[in-house]
Amino acid sequence: MIAVEDYLALRGRFRGSGEIDADLYGLLHRLSAAIVFGARLAPAYSPTGHWDAEAHLEALHDWIERRLLRTNALLAAFDLAEHPRPFLNSLERNFRHHLENAKERGELDNLISRTGALLREDDAFRDHIPAPRPSDAWWGLASWEDPDPYQGADRDLVAAAWALGEQQIFRYSPSVERASPVLSTETLRGFLTGLLESTGDLLNLSHLAVVLGARFDLGSPTEVDIDSVPEPGTEVEAVDPGSAQEAASSLLAELSARQVQAIRRRHCGETLEEIAAGLGVSRGTADNALRSSGPLIDKYCVDGITREAILEKVLDGLSLDGEENANR
Repeated sequence: MIAVEDYLALRGRFRGSGEIDADLYGLLHRLSAAIVFGARLAPAYSPTGHWDAEAHLEALHDWIERRLLRTNALLAAFDLAEHPRPFLNSLERNFRHHLENAKERGELDNLISRTGALLREDDAFRDHIPAPRPSDAWWGLASWEDPDPYQGADRDLVAAAWALGEQQIFRYSPSVERASPVLSTETLRGFLTGLLESTGDLLNLSHLAVVLGARFDLGSPTEVDIDSVPEPGTEVEAVDPGSAQEAASSLLAELSARQVQAIRRRHCGETLEEIAAGLGVSRGTADNALRSSGPLIDKYCVDGITREAILEKVLDGLSLDGEENANR
């Protein structure tokens, strides 16, 4: 990827100026592109949910700003390597760690967001100690009387979570190597109920963030030899016809009943006021149900699968369920 004499010249220029010149930027671009496109890196690691030239640039620039320059990782990589191969290996590991950390933050944020919505919407739970910031409220079972806030260690909470046993996890598609867990709403509800029953104390979202992050493994990027991959820019293989249906099934596992009904009613042409009336909630709650569905839908728009294709499969499934119930 770069000759020894060119590498040494590159290192000397960066040490002298502290700036990434055109040659160094080109090297970083080729290295990251080889990792992203050469190994068909899982879409879950993309900042946009799928890999294309725009997503690659966004990830590259975020990596340069957050990891290489802000933490002086680029200078450290130069200082520790007299030859290009150790330098490139160090940067490859750094880029992978950057993508993995960003992915874990995104997946955990999504799971915490769903958890907060479930606690607010489900009558089985109650904020026994409300707070101006939702993340600071203390939650427990609605049936409890005068419960106390949890005062134990995080490790005991994590142990209690593992003691609940196996949880049903939906895997989106082995073909796109989606390693992150997808918990259905019912599974998440049962998990939260079991955890609260086990501790007997109130928990807040900070506690639940620790538990969910430790309980469910988010996976790691696939390894790749940067010298054995083709140049990026080639066409991606056609999507399996069943991928949209698989995406729709996984999406339905994440959506709450309120979100599903809001989507269905919106598709039927109802206004926000009509949706709210049909669901028996306020206009703001109906609007939130629609808005919060968007990121969940977009998460499955990978490998050429469009939002329209996923929603079509979701609505088809709802129509079939309605016909089956009518014929019973």
